[in-house]
Amino acid sequence: MTIRILPWILEQEAGAFQRLDRKWRPQNLLPEPYRRSLLKDLQGRYERVFSALDEFASLDRGAIYVKLIHRMRLYVQKAKFSWRFDDLTFFQAVAGFYTDYGTLMRLLATDKARGRLDSSQVEKEG
Repeated sequence: MTIRILPWILEQEAGAFQRLDRKWRPQNLLPEPYRRSLLKDLQGRYERVFSALDEFASLDRGAIYVKLIHRMRLYVQKAKFSWRFDDLTFFQAVAGFYTDYGTLMRLLATDKARGRLDSSQVEKEG
């Protein structure tokens, strides 16, 4: 398998490392344009990572990568459901997503440093 998308994703991220249940659900802690922007950012990052799921799975720590990506999908879904009516749930989903995304990027950078993202290396092993 040729690894093409993973180095690009890593390069893109190189510089940036909310009645019935009587539950408190604060609203408007963050203005709507910022919430919408965060949601759009989550979706974009997730789509990029998901597009490379096969490449992630082919790496040594593929099971860890796949687990993180699937959990990130759940965070995106939770954020999409709660962004208009429950700011705390939205913030928790955003924080969980970025935590897993950061872990994914850290592991990917380590794999790159170990030479695991070189296409020739992967083709020889596979």
